[in-house]
Amino acid sequence: MFFKKKYQVFIKIIVVFLLIISVFQPWWYLSGSNNDLSTETKTMLYPPKIISFTDSTEGLGGSVNIIPEELSSVLFLLSLMVFVLIIIILFEIFTNDRFRKINFSLKSFEIIIPIAVVFIFYYAMSLVTKLGVGSFIGSDLISVTVPGQVQNLSVYCSWGPGIGFYLVILSIIILFFSIFYKKTCIYRKFLNK
Repeated sequence: MFFKKKYQVFIKIIVVFLLIISVFQPWWYLSGSNNDLSTETKTMLYPPKIISFTDSTEGLGGSVNIIPEELSSVLFLLSLMVFVLIIIILFEIFTNDRFRKINFSLKSFEIIIPIAVVFIFYYAMSLVTKLGVGSFIGSDLISVTVPGQVQNLSVYCSWGPGIGFYLVILSIIILFFSIFYKKTCIYRKFLNK
């Protein structure tokens, strides 16, 4: 599409790939390590899970954390919203010339849905992290259970948004750019006439 100079289609296909990848990447991430232990926790959108993994000199340990049903429902809803967004973008790509009025209204959803996904995820995870680590983004000493032992160790950890979250933000920026680019091209054609 790029070499055929169909830049709008090329940009939309890039956005679709970014969105597909984002659904299966961590949306929130905690990691930390000291001399004897390293730990990481990932919040996945699909499947809606929080996964922890700890590696120490005593052994490896991992778990799928029990999350509140409300958070699980929100994560599932967000993944559904991303898939609906992908379908809208693909529909617009394949019907761009045939249904201009419908595609015009779909363009607004292309911006509204990912922005809503980002804000809903941020709000939901802020509520969860307020109870756990204290904030959505930050760093501090966290008490971590050592695999195979009863004792806990304090590990300096940092946490914040994961790759999936950033990919959706990148998609929003690219979509804004494509709309701005298209409007600029239409404006230039109008001026040249």
